[in-house]
Amino acid sequence: GILLVTLPEEMPVNETVDALGRLRESGLDADAVVVNALYLKRFAESEGDALRSLQPGGETARAAVRAALSQIARRHDQAGEVRRLGRATSVPRVELPFLFAPEVDVEAISELAEVVGPALEGLR
Repeated sequence: GILLVTLPEEMPVNETVDALGRLRESGLDADAVVVNALYLKRFAESEGDALRSLQPGGETARAAVRAALSQIARRHDQAGEVRRLGRATSVPRVELPFLFAPEVDVEAISELAEVVGPALEGLR
């Protein structure tokens, strides 16, 4: 089978959509697209609104708010790219979380395998 892997960003999604089109022109189709390194949704809309209105006093608190707002913005952008990919193709998607770890170790691989394994089994 054919399995394409992309990141939830504009250029990789463009390249994936192009690759899917080229496969179809050749009489082939992908079995699935893996979207790698998705940020998990950690904040509700109301929490994002509340964070935007905060005026924290200390540098550490300001840094924490900036980090949270950055995560919200990144998640929003990624979700838009995943939606765009979904509109461009009907190929099944497997979505893998971004792992905030200094290296990909056995535990991280196991975590990803728990998502990938069942998703790919369902394609058979």
